[in-house]
Amino acid sequence: MLPPCYHISDIIASRGVKSAHMKIHGYEITGQWHLEQVCDDGDYHHLYCNLTIKKPNSPHLKALLELLATASISKLDGHFEQVFKYEEQLHSREIWFVHFSREDYVVTNPYWPFEKLQEKGLNVVHFWHDRNFKNVRMSARFWDITDQYCEIIDEIIL
Repeated sequence: MLPPCYHISDIIASRGVKSAHMKIHGYEITGQWHLEQVCDDGDYHHLYCNLTIKKPNSPHLKALLELLATASISKLDGHFEQVFKYEEQLHSREIWFVHFSREDYVVTNPYWPFEKLQEKGLNVVHFWHDRNFKNVRMSARFWDITDQYCEIIDEIIL
């Protein structure tokens, strides 16, 4: 079984479109939001935010989510930074980075972004799962609704 981020990409590819759009519980969820930007190298780049969530009548996004499966530390660092390029254009109220892995240490000794990124509002959740997603554990650092910074380490989800 593939991680959820692969399923999203498969759905989008099978539809032959650049983005997928659906409504769930009154929220609009868009996958593969296409962005264009001139980056630090001076070249024009196409960027793809994995998921965005918003209320239909709101001009602002509720959240944007960057999804990644089993990444190295350097890849995690790159994506921790990348999510803010999406935020610059999309102006989301919440920024979430979601990492799925079968590596044991991902929730027992999770890798967190630099403190300056967390202070800018980056919420991070790491999920460990077995091959069939029958056992899932989570570690997270996030800002709650009272603006308190919270940490959860190695909590059983399934």
